Amino acid sequence: MTSLISQIRQSKRIVIVSHVHPDGDAVGSTLGLTLSLTQLGFQAEAYLRDGVATVFQFLDGWKTINTSVLPSDADLCIILDAPDAARTGYGDLIRAYAKRGALAYVDHHPDGDLSRLATSSLSKRDVSSTAELVVELIRELGTRITNDIATALLTGMYTDTGGFQYSNTREATMQMSADLMRRGARLNKIVQHISHQKSVAHLKLVGMALERLEVSWGGRCAVSALTHADMLAVNAKDEDLIGVVNELNTLSGVKFTLLLTELIPGDIRGSFRTADGSMFNVAALARVMGGGGHPRAAGFTVPGRISKGESGWRVEPFLVS
Repeated sequence: MTSLISQIRQSKRIVIVSHVHPDGDAVGSTLGLTLSLTQLGFQAEAYLRDGVATVFQFLDGWKTINTSVLPSDADLCIILDAPDAARTGYGDLIRAYAKRGALAYVDHHPDGDLSRLATSSLSKRDVSSTAELVVELIRELGTRITNDIATALLTGMYTDTGGFQYSNTREATMQMSADLMRRGARLNKIVQHISHQKSVAHLKLVGMALERLEVSWGGRCAVSALTHADMLAVNAKDEDLIGVVNELNTLSGVKFTLLLTELIPGDIRGSFRTADGSMFNVAALARVMGGGGHPRAAGFTVPGRISKGESGWRVEPFLVS
């Protein structure tokens, strides 16, 4: 962390970036770090290519996050919650920062190309979320953790632990969460917006996915699918898919779950989850498909179309005539 602190302190203008289709950890970490650096007098700018989903727009400061092209002339670019440059949606610009030694990253995923490209980093796999690492970082920087900063970072921790239900919820996670609440983090507001408010489209997608669920491999594997036509039929947005795979993963006896979704025709996203106590490493499965993630939660994107055969759901390549 020492080299990262040094690189930050030598910079004036800093851009903070996270991954495409940002989840709660990406949004919370990005806001928490941006607000912290701004408080310390840096010109800090946040960029999320796909913007902030409605479910996270209760966080103060979300409107300051940019969705435009990432500037190329900042003193430092910090990537959060993404192990690979391409995952940000700004791959070429990220690699340009790396070439001039102005790239850093903070992440809890297995190492990707940023471990080779970045000049400095804060990377730990045994923490619940990138938000935990941002808390460590801003403490070292001397940030005064305000209500807004605390709420943003607790959002990241809450979402990546499944509301403190997943096995990645350590004692240290709970202690850090308690400290953020002492500093004004609004847990009730987080729970209300993330866990207690679901859109009609989300509930309809859950119903469709449950109806199509195929269980195989002796009841240990569950697979379902949602097509682009399904998304259009219920007027769903990308954010309405948040949490659908987690609902499927609650089936008794299932060790791992795969949800195939087609947000854009020809673009298939696969989301893996495993049950507590499962020995399956879904990150390894995702890497075979060109994706990545954690042993318990991972994903990939491939071209093709979803079809249903005798053996269950599958992704078929497009035929070139």
